[in-house]
Amino acid sequence: MKKIDIKKLLRVDPGQAPAYEIPVFPEAIKLDANENPYEIPVDLLAEVLQNIGQVLLNRYPDPGYGKVRRILSGMWGWPYDRIILGNGSDELIQVIMIAFGGPGKKVFIPTPSFAMYRIIARSFGDTVEEIPLSEDFDLVLSDALRDRMYDPSRTGNLIFLAVPNNPTGNCFSRSVVQEIVENFQGIVCIDEAYTDFSDTNFLDLLSEHPNLIILRTLSKIGLAAIRMGFLLADEAIIQNIQRIKLPYNINSLAEAAASVVLSKREVIEASISQVKKNRTWLHEQMMRIEGIRVYPSRANFILFQVNSDAAAPKLLEQLLSEGILIRGFGDEGRLKGHFRVTVGTQEECSRFVEGLRKILRSH
Repeated sequence: MKKIDIKKLLRVDPGQAPAYEIPVFPEAIKLDANENPYEIPVDLLAEVLQNIGQVLLNRYPDPGYGKVRRILSGMWGWPYDRIILGNGSDELIQVIMIAFGGPGKKVFIPTPSFAMYRIIARSFGDTVEEIPLSEDFDLVLSDALRDRMYDPSRTGNLIFLAVPNNPTGNCFSRSVVQEIVENFQGIVCIDEAYTDFSDTNFLDLLSEHPNLIILRTLSKIGLAAIRMGFLLADEAIIQNIQRIKLPYNINSLAEAAASVVLSKREVIEASISQVKKNRTWLHEQMMRIEGIRVYPSRANFILFQVNSDAAAPKLLEQLLSEGILIRGFGDEGRLKGHFRVTVGTQEECSRFVEGLRKILRSH
């Protein structure tokens, strides 16, 4: 058998772009992936299934996904032909970097933030420049950083800003985000995956800034299974991304489901409202637990730090033994000893609080 060292053929050393690992524990309460814990109502599910039943499986999808885009246009007040659908936001982040990244360009990324920005950039061999967040995880720009970011001779860079930020849960100061949008000479991508839980967005800046992209998704508000994200931008950006985006990237079944649910937005709004109520309760309960630092959140999750060096390394394993799965960030770096818990149902939140109290009392 012929022997070939595949690593020598790769574009980028795998060590420079580690995989995004997703743990699977089917029996556990899933509070690790920032999903909406509420299923859509039975009557709405029946409408979804009826619409899916009308899909012609032997035909390709509508390449323009016009029905969904028109619904979104009405919701967001942005022209439907300046909206692109993606197979989740991840695909759209990837296609942005394909279109606007490359040799000699930098991808600016606040740290800590959504891991996929860094993973995708490094998988393409792009240069990543991290912007360390402040002690309270806000975005604070030094004069030196401004000089590097706003250099008029470097117009081809990219910057990704998650607002609210993941995994910290906070919104960056609007004045700083607006400053970046107005002064950055490359592509500014504001990822609004969690905007429904924050009551803030930057849609008002789109029409005046042709280098601005806004990303949104259905994954956090109740339709994670269908993998659908959205990109909003000026016509020139849309045209150039359409050139390289794969055709038929959204399957007809996902489109059929999304068109029904989006047309009944009030149902989604009800579950979002309940998640926000649960978030308030969970935050209040966690603030009463000794031995942890709890950060305020405007997303559908809460970041917290375990102060005990003895308790932190074992917390994930011990919570899993209680049937609860949350997200941890390892024993090194800025998020050492930090954990992120998704806001679940009231019962799930109660189970988590009880389990966390029990574990911390034993240390």
